[in-house]
Amino acid sequence: MSCVLRIGGPDFAVDAYLKQSTLLPHDVFRKGERRSKTSSKIHEDSGFTVTASDADFDNLPDQINDTISFLRKHSSELTKLKNFPGVAGMRVDFGFNNRMNGETCVVQVDVFPAELLKLCGEFGIDLMISQY
Repeated sequence: MSCVLRIGGPDFAVDAYLKQSTLLPHDVFRKGERRSKTSSKIHEDSGFTVTASDADFDNLPDQINDTISFLRKHSSELTKLKNFPGVAGMRVDFGFNNRMNGETCVVQVDVFPAELLKLCGEFGIDLMISQY
């Protein structure tokens, strides 16, 4: 999963929401739980992630197209989420490989089309970029 939608909030009743949701979570987390079995850090929010794109980490254009399709397909569910009590934020996180190697590539330019930005804005979804 190269692009995920993350929904959460400190007062979000994630289990109650998911019982009536059509979204299939990739991961569910709850406030106060450990972030992982080996971590001493705990979640400050409750929420879930859902895959918006399975495109390769080297294929940002396909991630973008998949995510636009995902947002359109789930528009009614995203509207519910936007207004669901306790949801403090939603964001799409695009994970992709950094192409800058200092030898052949000294600048990396990636464009996020207005259509994606409009859809994100419509549902109050932030855009996040994670480069690896």
